[in-house]
Amino acid sequence: MERNKKATINPTDEAEQGWTTYVHELASKTLFPKTKSWYMGSNIPGKKVESLNYTGGVPKYAQEIKDVAATAYKGFLIS
Repeated sequence: MERNKKATINPTDEAEQGWTTYVHELASKTLFPKTKSWYMGSNIPGKKVESLNYTGGVPKYAQEIKDVAATAYKGFLIS
């Protein structure tokens, strides 16, 4: 970003929704959705209960990052 004189990077609405859906799919394979905990945001009254973290593991997350970088950050707006 600095080298290319860019100041911001933000996901597109479509990419953000896709990531949210993906994170929820991963979490659905765990016990997290069956608990009332801060992992699901249920500790705050009125807050939407949903997965708040990536449960795919560090190696898979690192690969996700590499894959996005390899596509010139498809799904992100850089300015």
